[in-house]
Amino acid sequence: NVKVINANALQLPFPENSFDLVIMNGVLEWAALYSKQNPKKVQEQVLSNVLKVLKPNGYLYIGIENRLSYRHFLGHYDPHVELVFITLMPRFLANAYSRVFTGTPYKTYIYSYKGYAKLLKRTGYKEVEIYNVLPDYNMPMYIIPVQSNGLYDYVVNQFVGTQTGFLNSIGRVICRALLKLGIIKYFLPAYIIIARK
Repeated sequence: NVKVINANALQLPFPENSFDLVIMNGVLEWAALYSKQNPKKVQEQVLSNVLKVLKPNGYLYIGIENRLSYRHFLGHYDPHVELVFITLMPRFLANAYSRVFTGTPYKTYIYSYKGYAKLLKRTGYKEVEIYNVLPDYNMPMYIIPVQSNGLYDYVVNQFVGTQTGFLNSIGRVICRALLKLGIIKYFLPAYIIIARK
């Protein structure tokens, strides 16, 4: 009883108030890929369109990477454009960097913890809950409410503590320092976001 519909998120072919839940797992960052408009504006339009098709009190689920992941500071590639450090740069600089090394502009915007909260509030969502997720949003092993310091301690020891290799050793030290500072939620690799209409 599944019907597949191929449509453009900027022109959704559904009436308003159609869905209880919309899932965007690894989708939002790609929204502007083939658009000539500013990527942030395209993403805002997509989120606004989704809001319209949600029923009152309906939910949007987003799975997506963190722009400020500690991995990016260690030189891990951005999975969208396969360039190092690009997510950490101001957008104008990231755009120039992408044009030099890939021949295309940088359009796959991802955001920080605060950036996602602002983006969703600005597009009209009433409640926004953001969870850290490890190892990533596609295969979550740990979903962590951001207020749960004890759980972060457990996850850092269980997950980050078991990673091997030089960069992972540095990552382990960084994560433990961020944990002690109480700011680890801003630097883990990915988020799951639940937003209510």
